[in-house]
Amino acid sequence: MLIPLLQVLFAAMRTISLSALNIMMYSFISRIFNKWLGFNGFISFFCSAYCLSKIVNFFKRTWLKARLRNKKPDEKISSDGLTWHSPTTMT
Repeated sequence: MLIPLLQVLFAAMRTISLSALNIMMYSFISRIFNKWLGFNGFISFFCSAYCLSKIVNFFKRTWLKARLRNKKPDEKISSDGLTWHSPTTMT
């Protein structure tokens, strides 16, 4: 009972921290497009969103490559959700 609860708590903390990191990166990228490059708000929004999606996808690909390189023989890694299942993990 305690292990699934901890897994849910860690998943929630990971989701919240990734959301906060995405908002922080978007704010920084948007400030670059607005202040430094002089774009208006509408163009800055789309440029920032595009750059943020590219950055996030780069980190996801890097994480997946590292997981595949360090994979244990009994782990199953799925690239769609970027999650992995290990026999030691309770489902």
